[in-house]
Amino acid sequence: MIDILRPIRHVRFAFLALLWLPLVANAQTYDVIIRNGRVLDGSGSPWRHADIAIDGDRIVAVGALGDIPARLIIDATGLYVAPGFIDPHSHASSGLAHEQTSHARPLLAQGITTVIINPDGGGSVDLDRQRGDLLRYPMGINAAQLVAHGSIRRAVLGMQDRAPTNTELDSMRALVRRGME
Repeated sequence: MIDILRPIRHVRFAFLALLWLPLVANAQTYDVIIRNGRVLDGSGSPWRHADIAIDGDRIVAVGALGDIPARLIIDATGLYVAPGFIDPHSHASSGLAHEQTSHARPLLAQGITTVIINPDGGGSVDLDRQRGDLLRYPMGINAAQLVAHGSIRRAVLGMQDRAPTNTELDSMRALVRRGME
């Protein structure tokens, strides 16, 4: 026997599911919502008013988010909200390697969330050791290491003002390769 109501039951279920979906979507609770900020997205476009929803360590929505709830709501009315700044020339490595300053609060207060360390050709030749020193205490920011060309030259030639021999140049290349790896 054919159940003539079967297709109608499926349609009724689909219709009820469609009515229920907006309720589920609006039931979303985020960890943080930054409301009413002047958002600079880093693209060079002018700022725009927007809300930003964050779950865990990810931005999950940007726009007019209405009254969606969050565990923490930050009112950014009249304030600018921007991605973290990158300092491409930082001498912060020694400070980041100490328990008392690894939090990097002064940098974070400036909006800096990433630093590039070992600029000017100075810094550690042993990047593995430097990385271990940096990770000994929780860091408040991200750090990217450069291979310090001046330190590598000094490790092989000292302070001599001359061109390296082929053997010395090979030694410097090996140090750079090790640092890059």
